[in-house]
Amino acid sequence: MPDYYKLLDIPRDASDNDIKKAYRKKALQWHPDKNPERKKYAEQKFKEVTEAYEVLSDSKKLPGSVCPISLPLPLSLPGYIINILMCMTVLLFYIILNFR
Repeated sequence: MPDYYKLLDIPRDASDNDIKKAYRKKALQWHPDKNPERKKYAEQKFKEVTEAYEVLSDSKKLPGSVCPISLPLPLSLPGYIINILMCMTVLLFYIILNFR
């Protein structure tokens, strides 16, 4: 699974607005009409950037996305369950270590 944040050159804590701005910038940069000399490569990069935007803009609305750690797991129900369990484990250790 590609690192969508890296594709858009944004930090992992980017807001929805930052994600949208970065997508527009990269979409213009890699639009095939703007790169006629490297059309095939530009098409591939444009598709990757579009996929990154779609995934990041949707994943912000899902419940498992508020965890400070984000595992590069598939975007499926088992992936989100594992991510939520990892978040709960990290939170539990934080509470145990700081409130003993």
